Amino acid sequence: MGKNMKFKPLSLILIVSVFCFASCGGSGGGSPSTGKTLIEFSISGVSINGTINETDQTITLMLPYQANIDVTSIAPVITHTGKSISPASGSVQDFTNPVTYTVTAEDGTSQEYTVTVNVALH
Repeated sequence: MGKNMKFKPLSLILIVSVFCFASCGGSGGGSPSTGKTLIEFSISGVSINGTINETDQTITLMLPYQANIDVTSIAPVITHTGKSISPASGSVQDFTNPVTYTVTAEDGTSQEYTVTVNVALH
């Protein structure tokens, strides 16, 4: 009976320790991120990056005339701090008119950016 008495407190300590360590893991326990900033907007295959204006939430790209890029069919590569962006990075868009992108943070808040693509005249 002496061995059983020593075993029970040790077992209890072990079980409590396992539950304590298990509860420390997981999602980090912090609040969801509020990050929803567009960091980079570029066109794959050419060295053209958009100029991002965080104050006005606008992005402007000036394509050289000789680049011969069809503005009705551009699939931009987008880097952002949010959970998601819509339309998605890499999806083909028609930039004949400005296109609005929405970056959504983990906390559900969002920020819109208006992208304008211009082609230089000769």
